[in-house]
Amino acid sequence: MNNKNLRNTDPLQIVLDNTMAKVYVCDVDTYEILFANKRLKSDYPYEIEGRKCWEALSSFDGPCPYCKLHEVMKRPLGEPYQWENYNPDYKMWLQMNDSIAKWTDGRNVHLITFADVTEIKNNEAKVIEYKDKLEALLAEKTESEERLKAMTDNMPHSFSFQLQRNPGEIPRLLYASKGIETILGVNMQEVGQDITKLWAQVHPEDLENMETAAKANKPFKQEVRFTRPDTGELVWLDFAEIPRNNNRTAYIWDGLALNITARKKIEAELKLSQTELLLKAQQINDITNNIINSAIYRTHVEDGHIILDYASGNLEQMLGHSIEELKKDFSLFLAYIHPADKAATIPRIVGTTQNLEPAVSEFRFLAGDKVLWLKMQSKGFVRDGVVYRDGIVYDTTEQKNLEAELIAARNKAEESDKLKSTFMANMSHEIRTPMNAIVGFLDLVCQEGEDAIDSDTKKEFMEIVTKNANQLLKLIGDLLDISKIDAGQMKVTPEAGNLNELMKYIYFSFAASKAMNNKTIDFVYDESGEDAQGLFILDYTRIRQILDNLIGNAIKFTENGYVKFGYNVVPDGVRFTVEDTGIGIAKEKLNDLGKPFNQLHDASLAAKYGGTGIGVAISKNLVQLMGGTFHVTSELNRGTRFVLTIPCEKVHE
Repeated sequence: MNNKNLRNTDPLQIVLDNTMAKVYVCDVDTYEILFANKRLKSDYPYEIEGRKCWEALSSFDGPCPYCKLHEVMKRPLGEPYQWENYNPDYKMWLQMNDSIAKWTDGRNVHLITFADVTEIKNNEAKVIEYKDKLEALLAEKTESEERLKAMTDNMPHSFSFQLQRNPGEIPRLLYASKGIETILGVNMQEVGQDITKLWAQVHPEDLENMETAAKANKPFKQEVRFTRPDTGELVWLDFAEIPRNNNRTAYIWDGLALNITARKKIEAELKLSQTELLLKAQQINDITNNIINSAIYRTHVEDGHIILDYASGNLEQMLGHSIEELKKDFSLFLAYIHPADKAATIPRIVGTTQNLEPAVSEFRFLAGDKVLWLKMQSKGFVRDGVVYRDGIVYDTTEQKNLEAELIAARNKAEESDKLKSTFMANMSHEIRTPMNAIVGFLDLVCQEGEDAIDSDTKKEFMEIVTKNANQLLKLIGDLLDISKIDAGQMKVTPEAGNLNELMKYIYFSFAASKAMNNKTIDFVYDESGEDAQGLFILDYTRIRQILDNLIGNAIKFTENGYVKFGYNVVPDGVRFTVEDTGIGIAKEKLNDLGKPFNQLHDASLAAKYGGTGIGVAISKNLVQLMGGTFHVTSELNRGTRFVLTIPCEKVHE
């Protein structure tokens, strides 16, 4: 895969480019340099990214011995390992701090920070050279002590010394070069008389290790921490001591101490920089993986195909599809776009992939058994001649659902206002019509003198007044009932009664009414489902109100055929049916059953047959108030069938 696709995200790039350390990343298996920060690249006149690490940074013709240490490669992720490397082209010694880390595509890489320690190495080399000369002088005893003293006194970063260690006694400092005073800030004469003043400045742990090593009477080398008494500064020394037998009971220890404080500071800074880089990388990764309902990504086009370079981990949780699969084949992502949105969305995504301008796409996405609304925003940039697009994907499903709910609520409110306006206009007509009849006929009845009407006509007119007054009272009662239902104040009062008697009473009331006298239809009470005793605990007042509304409507809207009603016993209750062969109800109106202020017929039919349209709403709400179910089937010009199931108990007395 193209190394350009493996670069870290821009925030991490900024951090790496501005750190004081020199940083690069190379593949564990191929040794290819995947990334180098600006500070490192400025040291080279050529591009080192893409080269093998041993070609650019070492003198080897292949992988360096360090990379061949398999046991080193098995250390835990993030655990640093330090080693040194020499570049012959620039005659530089590099101190390398290496950690194994996870790259953005999941593979293991070396995350390496390093510094130029050439001067320190040169000084060490000089010290080693001096040390070798010193050892030769001591072994051969051919050099004069004055020459040795002059040589050791002129070593700026080290000092030589001699200790006499007698068993059971405090060691005695026989000799030390001038460097001991400049490096450690002590008075040579004072520590020569009492070495405990020198030992008091050595870290207790390091002093104990020195004493333990000395007891073995063998050469030893170790790092020692020393606190300068004059400034309080911590000095790191690399101690090397070699014993030689002076007599049977005493040993002389010839030693050399190298000041490695500068190197230790560099090591600490490199380690801190590496730790900070790892922490920042983890923080950036955590931030991108924890953005709520969104994820970031990067794509580019290769050989005409969209390649997903990077995606934060929460994209997998959001989409329900494996990121690794999408990296292998991004067309899978396009395949899961909702079929209704593909035609508009896919060309826009594909068409903007190699464009630098900002782009926004919003579409539905099939995430398993869920349908998500996604919003993709991205912008392009060019790197090394390749167009990349960095973007963010938002899950806007919740927002879309809320928008849909708000639109539905607005439409419902608008519909409700419209229905109420229509209802009030209709109600005005329904109230005015009987009131006009009442007032008009009462005026006629009250006339006297020559204009007075006879008693038979008065009786006929008073019947008309009574009919319209009853109609007006029923209208007012319906309005009060629907108001109680809407306010939750309607109550039901079940009591024991005889349902058979109520059904027959309803039948004879309608059969003898003028509404039926003007009809040429069959009015039938279906007794086939009657219970023998007919004793149930029900709210008989509300049952009669429900059946009066439904049967009255059935008779009003039926010109030919029949109107039939009845009941039968079902488990835990009674099922009532009202059936007619009237004008029926349109399918789109069936969903409005039970809603106040809804006319179940169009304006022309409402004007022809009259009525407020609230009788069915009251009936349905009363059935539900009694814990029952209300079901209707209808077909225009074929009739309507209401089925009401109301739970109740039977009684035997």
